[in-house]
Amino acid sequence: MKKLFGNFGGGALWGGGTSNPMVGKVIQIQNKAVRVVKQIGEGGFSCIFEVVDVATGDVYALKHLRLGAEQDLLKEVQQEGLVMAKLKNHPNILRLHAMAFAGSPGKETDGFMLLDFCPKTLLDMMQASNFDLDSFFIYEVFSEVCQAVQHMHSQSPPLAHRDLKAENVLKNCAGRWVLCDFGSTTHRAQVYETPAEIAMEEDNVRRATTPAYRAPEMWDLMTRQRIDTKVDIWALGVLLYVLVYGKLPFDGESKLSILFGKYTLPPGKPPVLVGLIKDLLVTDPEQRPNIHQVVARLQGVRDALASDALATPSPPRPSLNAAPTRATPPSTTFPHPSQVSPALQPPPLQPSSHAAAAGASAQGGGPGVASLIGDLADEPRSSQDGGLLISTSPPRGGGPPAAWQPLGSQHSSGAQVAPAAAAAAANAMNVRRSGSGTLATTSQPQMVRQPYPSVPLTPQQQQQQQ
Repeated sequence: MKKLFGNFGGGALWGGGTSNPMVGKVIQIQNKAVRVVKQIGEGGFSCIFEVVDVATGDVYALKHLRLGAEQDLLKEVQQEGLVMAKLKNHPNILRLHAMAFAGSPGKETDGFMLLDFCPKTLLDMMQASNFDLDSFFIYEVFSEVCQAVQHMHSQSPPLAHRDLKAENVLKNCAGRWVLCDFGSTTHRAQVYETPAEIAMEEDNVRRATTPAYRAPEMWDLMTRQRIDTKVDIWALGVLLYVLVYGKLPFDGESKLSILFGKYTLPPGKPPVLVGLIKDLLVTDPEQRPNIHQVVARLQGVRDALASDALATPSPPRPSLNAAPTRATPPSTTFPHPSQVSPALQPPPLQPSSHAAAAGASAQGGGPGVASLIGDLADEPRSSQDGGLLISTSPPRGGGPPAAWQPLGSQHSSGAQVAPAAAAAAANAMNVRRSGSGTLATTSQPQMVRQPYPSVPLTPQQQQQQQ
């Protein structure tokens, strides 16, 4: 099963987590000196290491990218850094702390990205459960990934991740699920008309996307459909299918099945999750919901799952007058977003304070894109760790935007982040987050047993009692 999802194991390239020549070295990344502990993962032209800050003992992940002095690769890595700088401080986005390059200017051979250390991956936890996940765990993972995607799609212009998949979902030390790997992210959104445009985009799609998660419009650009953030909605549908069923809906090479949306839905899964899968895996991108509609539906998904968990039907009581009847369960079918009346549609997304802060950061008010561009292009370089030429100056700019607060938490002023209605609904359902991060119930509803109705005694029974 791991081969099906790809190789994200530890240390396979050098035959083990401690045999990489980088292990044991101290590397200076801007204002942080870190010691490489072991290799924990690898990609196409990169390796991931666990590192420790020499001064503080804090643990980070170090992404080492082998550039080989190729300018195209250098630009891609720089672009990934710019995207992560723009998205920083969202709780469900992997955080970039520092970035530097080795080699002379214009001929950089290596790139280094210092990231939050994430001790667990979604794929590892799926394997540990034998790919049979609890419904509340599925909700937790999927909802937090959707929050990250919503943050990306809310940028101006919107950013499409274009490589959403189980391998790119990690769990950080704070217990949050975070989205990683932004090398495929783009703000391009267009219909590709000319043969030259189509050929160039087909090459981008082949290099930067995963076939099993690739949207139909990306398989056949000759259909002249718009390629935009809706490709992420399709990938979210594939991810949700993987979480629910423990397998991919489409074979990675099954182009026709993807183009025609042919997949199976084995029975026995929560209808509310199955219905959401159906609405996300729509072949026509114009008929797919946008990410704001998806997030708006997630509250209903949680309510339905909590209602099912709290439902404890008692066995039918014997009746003297009629056969026992069984209540009909409530319907959990959700209408497609295009069928919802305008009055029920979620309101248009308003620019939030964190989005505004990110925009201000990009304009120079914080360590945003403009500041990072300066860091990458203008900062002095010095020789560190055996001749590696990397940037050692701290990033310029002001402080980061205000940190995001978890749903239902308190700001420093004491203001409640979650709407009062949502908090009241959660209290009414007696739902909380357990220590493992999954939803659980705080109490079971009390069952009140009613006495059987009294029945008049027959004359014979009355005579016997006398």
